[in-house]
Amino acid sequence: MHQTRALRGKAGAFLLFAAFLWFMSFTARTIFSALLPLMEDEFAVSHARASSIFVFMSVGYALSLMFSGLFARLFGPKKSIVASLTLAALAHAMVPLLKVFQLFYVSMFLLGVSVGMYLPSMVPLLTAHYDERDWGKVLAIHDSGAGISLFAAPLIATGLLTLMPWRGIFVVTTATLLVCAAVFLFISEEAKGFFRGKQSFFLTTLWRKRELWLMGTVLTFVAGASIGFYYLIPLYLVKEVGMAPAKANIILGISRTISVAAGISTGFLVDRFSLRRTLFFPAFFGGILTILLATKDVARIEVLLFVQPCLLMGFMPAMFVAVSRLFQGESRGQATAFLVSLGAIVGGGVIPYLIGLSGDLVSFRLGIGLLGVATTLSSGLVLLPNGLD
Repeated sequence: MHQTRALRGKAGAFLLFAAFLWFMSFTARTIFSALLPLMEDEFAVSHARASSIFVFMSVGYALSLMFSGLFARLFGPKKSIVASLTLAALAHAMVPLLKVFQLFYVSMFLLGVSVGMYLPSMVPLLTAHYDERDWGKVLAIHDSGAGISLFAAPLIATGLLTLMPWRGIFVVTTATLLVCAAVFLFISEEAKGFFRGKQSFFLTTLWRKRELWLMGTVLTFVAGASIGFYYLIPLYLVKEVGMAPAKANIILGISRTISVAAGISTGFLVDRFSLRRTLFFPAFFGGILTILLATKDVARIEVLLFVQPCLLMGFMPAMFVAVSRLFQGESRGQATAFLVSLGAIVGGGVIPYLIGLSGDLVSFRLGIGLLGVATTLSSGLVLLPNGLD
C-alpha cells in the first residue's frame, strides 16, 4: 500500500469513510443504551439483568480482539473489516426475532465478536496508508466516528422511535451495516506485506512490556467512566433521576456533541505536546468529574454530562498514538487488541453491570462515585517512567 501525506482528495475521502465505518461499528453497540429502558420494561427484568447484556457483548468483543491478529494474518485487514461489518449486521438482524430475554445474550455475544474484529485491523491499515507524521490527526479523525456515535445514537433512536417500534430500529441498522461492508470491499486496498515472518500469535515479548500493563489499567477505568457509564446513563436518568425516556436520550445525545471536537483536537495536540501529559490530564480530570456526577442535583448532572465526556474522549486518540509508537509491525495490532479488549470486557462490560447491581442494591450514585475514584487514581500510572519518555 502506498503511503500518502495528503489528507485531502481520495485519501481524505477514504479517511472520512473509515470514520463512518467506525461510527457504524460503534453505533451497533451504543444503540442498545438508548433502548435499554424500553427493553427492561418489556421483558420485566432488573437493572442488573438488563445491564448484563453488555457483559456478554464485552466478553465476545474481548475474545475477538485477542484473536483479531490471527484473523488479520489469515485473511488480511481488509477482509477482516468486511467480515466484522457483515457479522454485526447478522447480530442486529436477530434482535427483532427475540422473544425471550436470555436470547439477547447470544445476539450480544455475536455482536461483540463481530465488532471486535474491526479496530485491530483498521488501525494497522490506516497507519500503513498514511505517513507517520500524520498519525495523530488520522487516528483522531477516525476515532471521531466513536464520538459522533455517542451523541448521534440516542438521537437517532429517539427519532426512529416516532416512526417504528424499538425492534424495527435494528432492521435499519442491519441494512446500513451490510451496505457499508459492500462499499468498503470495493473501494479499499489491502495492507500487503504488513504481517511478516513466522512469529507466534502470542508474542511473548509483547506481554513482558511494562507499558502495556500500565496503559491497560488506565484504559480499563477510562473506558468504564466513558463507554461503560454511557451504556447506563438513560437507565440511570429514567429509573433513579425520574426523567422521561425521550428526554433522557436527548440529554445523552446532546451531551456528547462537544466531545467529538475534543477528541479530534487531542489528535492534533499529540503531534505537538508531551504524549504522557496528553494521556494523564483526560484520565485524571475525567475521573474527578465522574465523582461529581454522583449527585442528586439534576441541573448539575446535566452540566457535568457535557463536560465529563469532553475530557475522557481525548484519551483514546492519544492511546492509539502511544501504541503506534511503542509497538512495531505485527505487535502493534496485537497490542491494540489486548488493550482495547481490557477496556471492553472490564470497562464496557463488568463495570456497567456492577453499576446496575449497585442501582438494585443501594443506588446508581454509589457505583458511579466509586468508578470516578478508581479512574482518578489510575491516571497517575501514565506518569511513571515508560517508553514514551
